[in-house]
Amino acid sequence: MKLLLLIASVLLAACATPIEQQAPQSISSAVEVKDTAFDKDITYTGPVIYTSSGDNDLQYLLRAWKNKKTDNTGYQLYIDVSYADADWRSYDSASFTSGSTVNAATIDNDVYCGAYGCTYYETLGIPVTAAFLNRKSVTGFNVRLNSHSGQETFVKVSPNYIQGFMLAVGTV
Repeated sequence: MKLLLLIASVLLAACATPIEQQAPQSISSAVEVKDTAFDKDITYTGPVIYTSSGDNDLQYLLRAWKNKKTDNTGYQLYIDVSYADADWRSYDSASFTSGSTVNAATIDNDVYCGAYGCTYYETLGIPVTAAFLNRKSVTGFNVRLNSHSGQETFVKVSPNYIQGFMLAVGTV
C-alpha cells in the first residue's frame, strides 16, 4: 500500500510540473518523431507549452526537419497567439535579446466573433538555427513578437525545453 502511495505521489508531482521545467530527458521523451517512407524529412515536434503574456494566450513549441539524405536540419519556434482585440495585430517579425530580428512566417490565422467581441488567432513560425539553440541551451532565450499594429508579445523558452528537444533531434 505504501508503495502504491509513493508511486501515485511521484506521478502527481510529475503531472504538476510544467513541461518546460521538467528534466531534459522527460521533455525529450515527449518529442513526437514522424519518420515515414513517404517523407523526405524526419519531423520532430516538441511538446506544447501553454502560457500567457499580457492579454495574450500563447501556445508554443520547437519543430525541426532533418533531411534523410543530407542530414541537414532546419529549426523553427512555432507560436500560436490568441487575443481579444478590435482588429488583427498582424505579427510579422521577431526580435531576440541580442538585438537581431528575423521575419516571422504566417502559418495560419483565424477569428471568432461572438456577443462579447472578437478573438483573433495568429500562428507564426520563427526560424532559429541549431547553433543558436545549442548556445541558448544553458540560459534559454526570450523573443519579442512584433506586429504591424505596434503590439508586442513576449515568449520565454526555457533551457530545459531546448536541451530536451535537441536531445531528441540528436544534436546535443
